[in-house]
Amino acid sequence: MLGTGHDAEDAAQNALATFFARASDYDPSRDALAWALTLGAWECRTTRKRRQRARTTALVDDAHTSTIPDAAALLEQAELRAALEDAVAQLRADDQQLLTDIMDELSGDVTFRKRKQRMIDRLRTLIRRTYDL
Repeated sequence: MLGTGHDAEDAAQNALATFFARASDYDPSRDALAWALTLGAWECRTTRKRRQRARTTALVDDAHTSTIPDAAALLEQAELRAALEDAVAQLRADDQQLLTDIMDELSGDVTFRKRKQRMIDRLRTLIRRTYDL
């Protein structure tokens, strides 16, 4: 279940410790082997989840500690920003104002939502037409 010998050994030791710690909870009417295997499988799943969380935490830490942005990512962000600015510039003045209102998180009434959806649809059409998406 765990793939590596080191993790399997740790899980086995933890399962044995759990087995002996919970021996007083054992119901003699149940199958002892099934109970022990259940404890072992539970410990394997716990170890696997712990390892996965450690990997995820390490990836997040690496992402946060990286102070030098990737040049390709910066270029892509700049291109996307330019494309968005071009598309917004092509919108009607009332759509540009509505976009500003959306960004300022104004009203949540039905009329506003309908206007917002129509504006987003027009913006989407402009971007697709301009950039052949």
